[in-house]
Amino acid sequence: MMYDLVILGGGVAGTTAALLAARKGLRTALVSDKPWGGVCLHRGCIPAKVCLENTFADMAALCAHRQKTVDTLYAGLSYRLEESGVTLYRGRGTYTKKESFIVQAGRETISGKNLLLATGSVPVTLPGTLTPEDIFAAEALPRSAVILGGGAAGLETASYLCKMGTAVTLVEQSERLLPQADPDISAALLRGLRRRGITVRLSTAADRNACTAEAVVCAMGRRAEPYTPMDGLYVVGDVLGHHCTAHAAMREAECAVRTICGEADAVDYNSIPNVVFSTPQVACVGTVTKYAASVPLKGNGGYLATGGDGTGLLKLFSEADGTVCGMQICGGKAAELIGIGCVAVGQKISVTALAKTVFPHPTVSEAIRTAAEILCTGGRS
Repeated sequence: MMYDLVILGGGVAGTTAALLAARKGLRTALVSDKPWGGVCLHRGCIPAKVCLENTFADMAALCAHRQKTVDTLYAGLSYRLEESGVTLYRGRGTYTKKESFIVQAGRETISGKNLLLATGSVPVTLPGTLTPEDIFAAEALPRSAVILGGGAAGLETASYLCKMGTAVTLVEQSERLLPQADPDISAALLRGLRRRGITVRLSTAADRNACTAEAVVCAMGRRAEPYTPMDGLYVVGDVLGHHCTAHAAMREAECAVRTICGEADAVDYNSIPNVVFSTPQVACVGTVTKYAASVPLKGNGGYLATGGDGTGLLKLFSEADGTVCGMQICGGKAAELIGIGCVAVGQKISVTALAKTVFPHPTVSEAIRTAAEILCTGGRS
């Protein structure tokens, strides 16, 4: 069977590409040896979100809600794939390139004019350690844990374990947490973690043998299989490695399909956010400039009314001409608020337009308008 597009990998990128390709009339095959939805749905984003955002009377109730959430989303995704007209192949996919791509899809051999690699990545591990995925799938948690790595996965794992009563030590080799973030945001995050009882050791090398806790979690990144570029091959998500998040992978998948269809499209990585669902949450988008406004959230009614602990901070950045070019938030529902920053950065909205936008009261989002007003008047804080 010759397909217009064969997709290897059934995670968020692969399924996004498959559904869009089918809607555009491409004869499409999707190949995966794992359940549709991949790591994000079954062991990553969704289980982690359930664990981080919910409080239950006992662990059994949390586990039941976690599984119900995954099952509900999996059923919906499976139904959409089955009804879309995409041909689904169960099994590990391998390929070679001749006149077209020859794909071994489980026990069947198929061909494709174009091939999309969306095979994802696996966690970096050390002997005798757990992964963040293991923690968010666990039915019982350790009394003490050392987390090796202070990136998004490490921060989220530390926050969850701390919330559940585990004594947590977070080890990061850099001089500060999230070194790609603005230093003020990193400092606010550090204060928030320590206020909740997490021990944070910075400028410390990861050493499994020096850890005496009941559990050691390796959160030192992920790795993907290498690939060789060739005509007709499209690569997205963690394999591409430009922006290793689920939401970036989905956007890359859409762009690849549209390119195959002859449509002009490009991914604007500058307007794709980085989000950490830790406690406190951190979210960043765009670039940092000297034109910055800082708004502490301790004076925001929405933040304090919903349990903010006073460490929260929002920073808005602009170009010299007043165009919004970045936003970073620590605290509150940063992951929800950053969408406003994504639109502002992506659409090149001016700080004047943001300052004239009416945000609902009392909400944390009002801090965005406050920051825009500071930049409008030429102030920096």
